[in-house]
Amino acid sequence: MRLRPVKTISITFTAIIIFLAFPSVAILASWNSIPGSPLYPVKRGLEKIALAVLPNSLLEMNLRFKLLDRRTNEASLTIIQQSSERPLSEILTEAKNAKLALNNLNPHSQKKARTNFIAQLNQTNQKLEQIKTTVAPPSSPNTNTPPTQQEESIEEEIEETQEELEEIIRELEERLDRLEEDMLNQPIKEPDQPEEPSTSPILPILTPSEEPIISLPPESPPAAPDQPPDKTSPPPPGQLKKD
Repeated sequence: MRLRPVKTISITFTAIIIFLAFPSVAILASWNSIPGSPLYPVKRGLEKIALAVLPNSLLEMNLRFKLLDRRTNEASLTIIQQSSERPLSEILTEAKNAKLALNNLNPHSQKKARTNFIAQLNQTNQKLEQIKTTVAPPSSPNTNTPPTQQEESIEEEIEETQEELEEIIRELEERLDRLEEDMLNQPIKEPDQPEEPSTSPILPILTPSEEPIISLPPESPPAAPDQPPDKTSPPPPGQLKKD
């Protein structure tokens, strides 16, 4: 039995809607997934796609800061649930990747991004301190229960992570100081001075109708040719007149 054209179009349209809606459903479904969850690889894959769309920009750096905060929250949930996963190493991986991405920015963007990065790392260290307190609370005189081996291991791992983050913070602060010094030492470019007016006289440009008329003196009439002397005129002195 052949399908009708209307039914075929309906099936095709439904398939397209499902295909286009899958990324949104995957994002929502994997948003709160943690390491060890079946949807966690989908979550990390979507993050890589988002980073590829925003290369070498402040938007990329802001996204990396959000991912660093996300890894910290995932570590908190994983440790509280006493999972076998240890995502603390992923915190350092995100921090190191963000530090490398800073080098692709221009100096002015680097200054702003490094300042925000330092603030984000300090916030991450504060959250790790809270996690450490939750896992291994400080002993009180009323409780003599020693921490378990697993709690001691988690506490040591958190402290090592904090130390490495502190080292990254020191490197960022040193680089930030050098950037500020370089900006201060840059020569200030003076604005272009306007050209001085020329002191040479400017001759007016005259149109053909405005060209000056130069009057010439009237031409003298041509000289008459030499005429023979008049016979009636008296002879010059010393010359006798012939009969």
